[in-house]
Amino acid sequence: MYEFVSNIIIIIDEFFPRIVELAESAPDRKTKVLLANFLHSIMLLMIGKSAFQARSTAGPQKSPFYRIYRRIFPAFLRLAIDTAKFQENWLAQMIHWFTNNAQYENQETIALLQCCLDAICDTWVH
Repeated sequence: MYEFVSNIIIIIDEFFPRIVELAESAPDRKTKVLLANFLHSIMLLMIGKSAFQARSTAGPQKSPFYRIYRRIFPAFLRLAIDTAKFQENWLAQMIHWFTNNAQYENQETIALLQCCLDAICDTWVH
């Protein structure tokens, strides 16, 4: 029998830069794929948790994952255009999820769109 765990605490701030670096530039393909899957899992966890939060129609709300999204979206976008086809599909699904948001001016959606604009304008700091 499986028990649903509703409170998961993951602190990756210290490891995140190294995870992204290895996901993007590891010489070993297995490492790249493993870490890309790890980033995708983090993304799915955050999307799932935010999907079940009560949303007010009164206006934009503060997202608990906004800071993380601001850091993970650029990495996720670079991975999607740099590696295997499955990550490109992840990007399409992620964009679809965030842009079909019922909440006006959702912070998470704005962070994703800002990341896409930054990529087009090439303002990423490497």
